[in-house]
Amino acid sequence: MACQFNLNVVFLDPKDDKRALLAAAEVGISGATVLYGLGTNASKLLNMLGIDQLRKEIMLLVAHESLSEPFHKELHKALELNKHGHGLAITMPLVRVLGLNELTGECWKGAGSMEHELITIIVDNGRADDIIAAARKGGARGATTLHGHGTASDKAAKFFNLEIEPEKEVILIVAAADEAEKIISAVRAVHEFEGPNSGVLFSVDVSKVTGLFKPT
Repeated sequence: MACQFNLNVVFLDPKDDKRALLAAAEVGISGATVLYGLGTNASKLLNMLGIDQLRKEIMLLVAHESLSEPFHKELHKALELNKHGHGLAITMPLVRVLGLNELTGECWKGAGSMEHELITIIVDNGRADDIIAAARKGGARGATTLHGHGTASDKAAKFFNLEIEPEKEVILIVAAADEAEKIISAVRAVHEFEGPNSGVLFSVDVSKVTGLFKPT
């Protein structure tokens, strides 16, 4: 089926993540994967004190393209994104998607003009090694793994009345567009994306790549 899904990425302070998730839920986006990073602070005083890096969250939300504009509006209201330092949200169209509840199979766009894709795979902690090994057999020249956690709070397990958010592994693979389908097929051979909470795979077009070498 034609792919009409977007990747929404939100850069925000950890204290604001619940409000961002509520904004997503308000428009029908039901979950996200959160990564952690460091942002920089432009304050000269903080720089002098050596406090020039601030902990940040990077929230990844895959959703139907019709939800992106309403999500940006709700997020703007919730986080006051018109104010400096309150966060940033961007949206990118996806080339391929696997593993969403709204899908019964894979969706994809027609062949684009870009020569490369960034394949992103989000799965439960402990699955990355098998998936990367399969991707290499399918032609991937390398992969990078990041760690984060899921935020589908309505389904989160609870222990002593505390939500336990599942740890996630996020695998990034840059591949030639004409090799992406073979890599994805190899990954699907070792990991089932159609089951409940089994993970998600998506890819975006990449306009320029430097440093990706073909095996000799």
